[in-house]
Amino acid sequence: YTRVFSETLGRFYKIKVTAAGLRTLEHKGGFDAWLIGTAPTKLPNAELRKIRKQVIEAKQDNAKK
Repeated sequence: YTRVFSETLGRFYKIKVTAAGLRTLEHKGGFDAWLIGTAPTKLPNAELRKIRKQVIEAKQDNAKK
């Protein structure tokens, strides 16, 4: 497991990821950008879908302020 940081939510998450997966996260612009850019049906588990939803809601709340 690897800890990745969500800048939007301001906390770390432990996810199971390969070296190639980490490169993809960096290429896409970080954990938050990868989550937002990936369709929920393509995410490997429900926990990531839940985090994705939280990131999207937090970004929308920040945009309203």
